[in-house]
Amino acid sequence: MERRTFLAALAAARPAHWTIGRMRRQPAFAPSPDAPVVNLADYGADTTGASVVNGPFQAALKALGSAGGTLVVPPGRYLVDAEASLDLPSGLVLACAPGALLVAAPSASANTAILRVRNRTGVRIVGGHLVGEREGHKGTTGEWGMGVDIRGSDQVEVVGTTVERCWGDGFYVGVAPG
Repeated sequence: MERRTFLAALAAARPAHWTIGRMRRQPAFAPSPDAPVVNLADYGADTTGASVVNGPFQAALKALGSAGGTLVVPPGRYLVDAEASLDLPSGLVLACAPGALLVAAPSASANTAILRVRNRTGVRIVGGHLVGEREGHKGTTGEWGMGVDIRGSDQVEVVGTTVERCWGDGFYVGVAPG
């Protein structure tokens, strides 16, 4: 679908939601009302930006289990190893509170992402401010330093999330690699 056609259809479809995936009109993803809710603060995440939060983040996701649920990210500055990325599973609502700042740690890698959604169904990213590592990038090649990297996924919704200073795309949406 051409960009102009997509944007015109999006404007005409305000009561419904467009979700990233196969670029078709479909109901927005909504978790089960019984889905668990966990708070990243309960897993020891550093809110000052002094140390990487990938470990606590993955521990919080593991606590949600394979059925998914909501991961709440409270206000704070969170340093992310964007080479490893924060890999979001199917069935997840990532609910970032106002003041939640996810910052990519400087890297020499040619391919990074703060948040990665690959081959997933039903992911919702709400809020948050993502800051790339454009000024601190240690490499000299590549153009794949993403804020949010979505590939091969369906029913992915990004609401009220801002991204800045990535040395690649802030938001990348594409087919699954390989």
